[in-house]
Amino acid sequence: MLRCSKCGHKIEIEAKYCPKCGGNLEANDVEQIQPKTSSIENKSAEPLSTVKWGSRKSRTRLVEVIVLVVLVFIAVGIFWGQGLSCSQTPENVQICENIAKDYYNTHQYIANDVFDCDNMAQDVWDMIVAQGINAQIAVGNVNKDISSIGDANHAWVLAEVEPNQWLAIECTGGYVVYDNALYYQGWFFDNPKDLRDFESLYEQYQEQLIVTQAAMDNYNALVYQYNHSNYFTQLALQSGLDQAYQQYLYESQELQRLNDELMATFAD
Repeated sequence: MLRCSKCGHKIEIEAKYCPKCGGNLEANDVEQIQPKTSSIENKSAEPLSTVKWGSRKSRTRLVEVIVLVVLVFIAVGIFWGQGLSCSQTPENVQICENIAKDYYNTHQYIANDVFDCDNMAQDVWDMIVAQGINAQIAVGNVNKDISSIGDANHAWVLAEVEPNQWLAIECTGGYVVYDNALYYQGWFFDNPKDLRDFESLYEQYQEQLIVTQAAMDNYNALVYQYNHSNYFTQLALQSGLDQAYQQYLYESQELQRLNDELMATFAD
C-alpha cells in the first residue's frame, strides 16, 4: 500500500494525485507499507530441544571433582589393634554409590518420556536428600560442551558430599562419575518441583512460539495482498489487516512474557 508523503493519506498504487491534499504523487512522494519482520525462529516445540537464550542467564557451574587421597601410615605392629584400609571412602560418597547401584538394579530406563532420565534423576535426588545430603538435579549434555539449554538432552544428580564438593550420579547407569567434567556443568534445579515448573513453562513457551510465528505469517500475507490490490480492494482489506496486526502484537507480547519468565528461572 502507498501513502502520500505530504499528508500521510493512504492511496492506491496507480494514483497520480493524492485525493486528500491534491499533491502530485511522484516516486519520492509516496511510501509503501512494509511487512513485519521478526527475530522469532521457526522452531519445533519439543521439550528441552530447540529454544536458545543468551549465556548471560545460563547457570554454568564447574564443580570441583572430588579427589580422594588416602594417606596410609605404615608402622610395625597394630595401631590400637586395627589395620588401615586403603579402600575406605568418605561416608557420603559411599552412600551415593550405594544408592546409585541399588536404584539401577530395581528400576528400568524407558525412553520417549515414559520413565527416562529426568524421572530417574528426581527419584535419586529424593533418596539422596533423605540421607541428609544436599543435592541438585542437573540438566545438560554429557557428550559435548554446550552454551544453550536448547542443546541439553540429559538429566542427572549432583550430590554435595562435602561443603562445595559435588559428586555426579548417573541415574540411568547406576554409578558415580569422576572423570567427565561435562557432568559438572549445566543448568541446576534445587528440587524436582523447580524442574517440573521449568519444563511446564518451557512447553508453554514453545507452543506460544508457534502461535506467534503463525500470527506474523498471517499479517505479512495480508500486507502483501494489500500492497498488490487496487484502491477498492484495499478498503475491503483494511479492517482485517488492522486486526491481524493487533493479533500479532498480542502474541508477540505473550511470547516475550514467557521468555522473561524462563530467563528469570536462571537468574543468579
